[in-house]
Amino acid sequence: THNVWVYESKMFLKIKESTENEEDFVPQITEIRPLGDPIDSVDTTDLVDNDGIEEPTGEFKEIKKFPKNDRRTFAEFTETIQKYVNPSGSDYNKENNGIVLVNKYTEEGVTPKDDGINIRYYGTEEEDEDDKPFIDVCYKVVEVKKCEEGTEEVIFVVKKVVTVDKSNPDTNFAGDDLTIGSPDGTPDTEKRVI
Repeated sequence: THNVWVYESKMFLKIKESTENEEDFVPQITEIRPLGDPIDSVDTTDLVDNDGIEEPTGEFKEIKKFPKNDRRTFAEFTETIQKYVNPSGSDYNKENNGIVLVNKYTEEGVTPKDDGINIRYYGTEEEDEDDKPFIDVCYKVVEVKKCEEGTEEVIFVVKKVVTVDKSNPDTNFAGDDLTIGSPDGTPDTEKRVI
């Protein structure tokens, strides 16, 4: 069990100026995808449709134009870290096999196997510290209460999620997949887990 709660984190990368043919560029995003298995056992020939690679936990802003110069970009990294480090107990801390950055084309009709220019980033081996990737992490230390001897930890499973209309509290609506938030975009509705 970790006594750390990561409440905000960002990953920063530096895009490399491309030396390839500008005409071959395809708009794309780079996804952060945790490895479900150790990298040695993962087939890396197709990173988009791959059972050994989990769904994205973050993504960098879409790059719509050919990268003609070096520049920084960032992505939310909080969800990724929380998979491995959270105070809920060891059962919830997944095995950290690392992550892969997966470039995914965003234009309709362009498949992952089509040839195009992939966005390239500076790596950890760069001599200039300003070129290296880094991660900012904001966290707080929290008290992790242990079960007393003779008692058992009980896990509550969420059975139902509803939307409550705050301006009309007697009305409940069927929920969607969000556990909190405002599904219809108005401040009068709010998601609650019950």
